[in-house]
Amino acid sequence: MKRPDWDKIKAEYISGMSCRKLADKYQVPVGTLQKRIRREHWTELRMQKGAKVDAKIVASVADKQAERAIKLSDTAAALLEQIALEAAQGTYKDSGSIKQITAALKDLQQIMGIKTEEKEQTITIQWDVPELQEYAK
Repeated sequence: MKRPDWDKIKAEYISGMSCRKLADKYQVPVGTLQKRIRREHWTELRMQKGAKVDAKIVASVADKQAERAIKLSDTAAALLEQIALEAAQGTYKDSGSIKQITAALKDLQQIMGIKTEEKEQTITIQWDVPELQEYAK
């Protein structure tokens, strides 16, 4: 009978294959495999590998969330610049366009998770165009 390749068995066990499946695959008695697993601390190695994989997954998710937050922040800044520019130029002459801008700002506030005045922060918009002063209140 051929000797089992213990390095290969160990690698597969650490990667997550069950003890019974390995015993069947390599035609090794389950008891012998279990003794080797305990003696050489394969279970601890398996847990360490799992923790490393978990850490990589968490880091990847955090990176993606950070990228999304940056994109949202950049988009918000661009939108606010455009609104301020058009407000300063007096582009908004009717109440309909002001309502659209207000709705866009509220949507942006919700997307960005900006707190309202009664919670933690305030959002202040200063309107320099006299015709728009009444809408700012």
